[in-house]
Amino acid sequence: MDHLVREPSTNVQLGIDFEDFVTETRALKRESHKTTREVAEELSVDDSTVARHLHQMGKSNKFDKWVSLELNESRKNRRYEICSAPLFRSKSDQFLNRIVTYDEKWIPYDNRRRSAQ
Repeated sequence: MDHLVREPSTNVQLGIDFEDFVTETRALKRESHKTTREVAEELSVDDSTVARHLHQMGKSNKFDKWVSLELNESRKNRRYEICSAPLFRSKSDQFLNRIVTYDEKWIPYDNRRRSAQ
């Protein structure tokens, strides 16, 4: 059973101060495509530490890129435009009347009468 015990690595730190991490990761702004594992290797820390500190900084990995979770004015306006577009459609479209909700899923439903040919 002694051979199954994992020896702690001497070249990897288990923790790093948040302030030190922020100053060390200034390169993330230029190279936001790096993974937590790559950043952890550069800083000689554990990758879970990098992920935790990035989360504390308000960063999230979206489409292989680290982006801020905070909404600025342009993102808020864009989100408003996208969400309100179906509500402002013309009355003839009847968009909301064609949506059936079931078990938290939205299912488009088209019940328009078709003219006979």
